[in-house]
Amino acid sequence: MRAEIVAVGSELLLGDSVDTNSAWLSARLAEIGLDVHRHVTVGDNHTRLVDALTRAAGRADAVIVSGGVGPTRDDVTRFAAADVAGVGLARRDDLVDHLRQRFAASGRDMPDNNLVQADIPAGGRVLWPVGTAAGFAVDVAGAGRVWCLPGVPWELRAIAERDL
Repeated sequence: MRAEIVAVGSELLLGDSVDTNSAWLSARLAEIGLDVHRHVTVGDNHTRLVDALTRAAGRADAVIVSGGVGPTRDDVTRFAAADVAGVGLARRDDLVDHLRQRFAASGRDMPDNNLVQADIPAGGRVLWPVGTAAGFAVDVAGAGRVWCLPGVPWELRAIAERDL
């Protein structure tokens, strides 16, 4: 099976952060028998990410995305993945409960902007978070499956080891 990795984050393009996730994912995917054909880095731009995901899903059986699933305005991965899959976003009450419990356990009130982390592409599979950012997998009609993971390395690795 062919795979492509898409790293999301303007901080990666600008050289403010080093993309260690793609290297780790390449090794992990090789361990489970996937051939990684391409790595692409895309900034926090919805239009460019839709283009990158559309192209990758057309070439690969599995597209692994790292980053952009957090609660801030520049986290556009969930929106782009839904657009590529041709579906809307669906709020998951079980993820809302998870978020509220995580914040309560740390003695903090949850800001409303965190609720977006409970939105995944309709019909997608939740990849249960180890922090607050859930991953998800969604099928693209006539193309591959897109797996979206958090960009925080320890969260990405825990979810990838469990779910990929």
